Amino acid sequence: MNLAHDVPNVFALAGGTVITVTGTDFVNSPFARCRFGTAVTTATADTSSTALCLSPAHPSGSIAMEFANNNQDYTTFGVMFTYNRKCGVLECKCLTLCSGC
Repeated sequence: MNLAHDVPNVFALAGGTVITVTGTDFVNSPFARCRFGTAVTTATADTSSTALCLSPAHPSGSIAMEFANNNQDYTTFGVMFTYNRKCGVLECKCLTLCSGC
């Protein structure tokens, strides 16, 4: 599996931001998951190259996200996300999916 990139890469502390994950070999499975540090959320594979996840709540700072089709074999790419205390108007306009604005 390859994990290419994610959108957006900055989101609010409360979580709930829809994240589009792109890469290869995604499977729409009831066991597909995204892991943010130690927090695991359900994922939905739209296609073999696109999956959607919801960000969990998290304190300010950066965290690595990984993906697994089976909730066991997670990627190890360490794609970093940043949780912001405040999501500013300009930031939200640029990211379009920044929740909590």
